[in-house]
Amino acid sequence: MSWHLTIAIGILIVIILIFLYFYSLKIYRKQKEKELFRQKQESIKLQERIDVLQTVVEESENQHSQEREEALNKIMALQNEKGEKDIRIKQLETMFRAKDISISSTDAEALQAFLRITERKEYTPAANRDNLHHWLNITHQNFAIRLNDEYPSLTGREKDICYLTALGLPLDTVAQLLDVQPRSIERYISRLCEKFGFIKRSKESFIDFIIAFAHNKEKHTL
Repeated sequence: MSWHLTIAIGILIVIILIFLYFYSLKIYRKQKEKELFRQKQESIKLQERIDVLQTVVEESENQHSQEREEALNKIMALQNEKGEKDIRIKQLETMFRAKDISISSTDAEALQAFLRITERKEYTPAANRDNLHHWLNITHQNFAIRLNDEYPSLTGREKDICYLTALGLPLDTVAQLLDVQPRSIERYISRLCEKFGFIKRSKESFIDFIIAFAHNKEKHTL
């Protein structure tokens, strides 16, 4: 009788230990999910601050050189901080990614961002730029990677304009998505044409270049 009781107690202890293990694992996952959410929100806020500072630098033509340098240093510090958070986010996402899922969470988020932009006409640069960057890479032959490699001086707002144009959106829609006036878009395009080395700095030249670049066609001097 005591032998059966010992076995029963042993089985009960094993069951309790298994339960405690899975319960603690569940608690651990919840904690990590909260951390992932927090890290993403902090990364978005940092990107918002970066975008604001970059816009100030771009639009303040009469800004003193010392003020401009201070702003650029702040941008660099914020970009480094965001880079560290993005690494942590990727680590957490990798941990949560299920082996039997054929589409990664990164691809799924990129698709959702694309649908929000094209169907609902919603775009938040700080939150969606990386997703749009990824979407263009997987659908347009590494468009975003090629663009950034060839033109590393592009700012966040300039990337937004290039990315949204690569989706085939008209410039009026791009202005609407970025919540800026069409004249502001024209100023940005003039700067982009300068960075791209165009002879003719027009909206038509810019659009033709981006569409050709998106399809990885040979570029011509415009």
